[in-house]
Amino acid sequence: GLAMVETENGIWMLVKATVEKAGTVDKPDTDDDEPDEPEKPKEPYEVTMDKTGTVTDITVGTSEGLSQILSGTAAGGSEEEKNALTQAYNDGFEDVTIKLEPNTTYTVSDTFTITFKGILKGESESNKATINITDGNGLFAQIGEEGGTSGSNGTVENITFDVQTTITNTYESGTYPLVCAGAVAGQNNGTIANCDVKLNNSTIKIEEVSGQHRAGGIVGQNDGKISGCTVTGGTIQVECGLAFAGGIAGYN
Repeated sequence: GLAMVETENGIWMLVKATVEKAGTVDKPDTDDDEPDEPEKPKEPYEVTMDKTGTVTDITVGTSEGLSQILSGTAAGGSEEEKNALTQAYNDGFEDVTIKLEPNTTYTVSDTFTITFKGILKGESESNKATINITDGNGLFAQIGEEGGTSGSNGTVENITFDVQTTITNTYESGTYPLVCAGAVAGQNNGTIANCDVKLNNSTIKIEEVSGQHRAGGIVGQNDGKISGCTVTGGTIQVECGLAFAGGIAGYN
């Protein structure tokens, strides 16, 4: 309780305090029997745009979100965001960084046939994200354009690829076709760094077609840069045609 009296000599205060229980401090209830607050579900993805309405960054929270982003079916939170995501997809995500959350597993079942020019990355070399490939023919058909500028070469880094399917004919071009197969990409013109491919009783191979056959654990053909990567398990196989096979790259 508090009382105040103003006199000619100043202000006098009277305070009366009541202690409910001596020597204690109020604390929140920490009863272990109380249920924990449920975790907030992750958003499929969160988009950052600059002042011009151009996508600059995408943080992916779920497998559904990753599939939507890389297949061009992301709806966006608004019409502006939807249009920006569609434009980013059509541009091969050039100048866009797609961030995967650390120690998070994403599952994809399609090969993304766009030429990927952006950056797809886990947080760090020690906190990689994992992508389970359960169908399709590797994650990307092609990373980076042939002879592209440094901004459009494409980068994939800090990701573990867990392959649970047969990968074949990831990339094909030409009249006497160049046919490539790889877990990360068929053809790489960009940068792949600190990525691990685990072939879980699975095979990377080229179907029996004419042409040049190139199969590798990371990529079928590499015209870019690969560093700090490993491939374990499984089988890498090519037959017929002009055939090349390798653990990291079929042809480098």
